[in-house]
Amino acid sequence: MKRFLTVLIMLIATAFSYADEIDNRCKAFLVGDENGNIYYEQNIDEKLPLASVTKMMTILLAFDELKKGNVHLSDKVKVPKEVADIGGSRIWMKSDTDFTFEDLLKASAIYSANNATQGIAYYLSQGKVDTFVGKMNDKLKKLKIENMIEYYTPTGLPPHMTGKKMDVGNARGLYKLSMAAAKNKKYMTIAGMKEAKIKVGEIKNRNKLLGIEGIYGIKTGHHDTAGYNICIVSDENNVKLFVVVLGSKDEKTRDEVVLDKIKKFHEEYTYRVILDKEQPLSKVKVLAGATKYVYIYPDKDLKKILKADSQINIRVKKEHFVTAPVKTGEVLGEYEVMIDGKKVLKGKLLAKQGVSLYSPFK
Repeated sequence: MKRFLTVLIMLIATAFSYADEIDNRCKAFLVGDENGNIYYEQNIDEKLPLASVTKMMTILLAFDELKKGNVHLSDKVKVPKEVADIGGSRIWMKSDTDFTFEDLLKASAIYSANNATQGIAYYLSQGKVDTFVGKMNDKLKKLKIENMIEYYTPTGLPPHMTGKKMDVGNARGLYKLSMAAAKNKKYMTIAGMKEAKIKVGEIKNRNKLLGIEGIYGIKTGHHDTAGYNICIVSDENNVKLFVVVLGSKDEKTRDEVVLDKIKKFHEEYTYRVILDKEQPLSKVKVLAGATKYVYIYPDKDLKKILKADSQINIRVKKEHFVTAPVKTGEVLGEYEVMIDGKKVLKGKLLAKQGVSLYSPFK
C-alpha cells in the first residue's frame, strides 16, 4: 500500500508598499508588462494629442512592407519639395535629393524627423499620403485598438501645420501599440541607437533615457498642444516593462516620471521563479534501489511577477517511499501552488531519472 507524506513549502518576501497618488507631473501614465498586466495607471482612457509617438505606427507599417519584400532598406527614395520642406523636427533635405529607405527610417525613429517620416509615407503610398494614413488606422483594427487611437497624419504634427485633425490616443492604446512594436527586433535595434550616421550627417536620439534602467526604446513626442510624451520599454531584472507618459510640461519632468515609475515598480514587485521543471521540489526514499532516493520534479514551470510581499505556499503530497525499479517520468506525487491564499496551479511530481534495482555485482 502506498503511504503519502505532505510537505508545505512557504516562500515569503516582504517590502514596503505605498498607495498610488495622483501624479500632477503629467496628464496620463501607464506601467505594464509584456503580458498585458497593468501595475500603475492614471487617466489611461482619455484620448490626448500624440505628437511624434504617432511615428511608431508609420515605422511599424514600414517594417511590414520590408518583411513582405515590397521595399528594401537600400531603395533610393527621391523626396519631393513639399515633403522636404515640412517643419518641426527635421533633417536637412534638398528637394529631389535621394535618401536610402534605411536613412529615412533611422531619421524618423531616432531623430523624429518629420520630413523623413512623411517621406516614408509618401514612398510607401506612391504619393497618396491619405491612403497611407488609412492603412495606419487599418493596422489599429488588426491590433484591436481602433477605439483607442485615431490617426490623421503619419507624423503627429499639429493641425495648424498639416491642415488635418489632431492625432490622438490614450495611454492604454499606446501601451498595446508599444507591445506590438517591441516584438519587432529590427525596429527595436534602430529605436535603441543613441546615434547614427545618415547621408546628411550624424543624428542623435531624442530619447535621452536609452541605457538607463534597461531602457532600449521606443519613441518620444512633443508639440505645444500635446506637451511632452514618451513610450518606453525596458528589460531589467527579468522583467520587460512598458511605460507610457502623456502631457508632461517639459522633457526633464517627463523623463523623471518614467524613471520614478520604473523604480517604484522594482521596489514593489519582483519576478519570481516559483516552479522550474529542471529543479526538484522534493525527494522520495527508494527501497532496494541502486540509489537511496529519487528526486521529484514539477511537471510545469511557473514564473510570475508578484508583489514583493506576496506569500507563496507550495503544498507537496508525495509517496513516503517507493520500491525499485522506478521508471523515468513515473508520477510520485502532486503539488499545489497558493499565492496570497488563492490557488493558482496544481500538477504532478515526476521522477526525472529512473532508479534500477540494487545489485551487489555492479
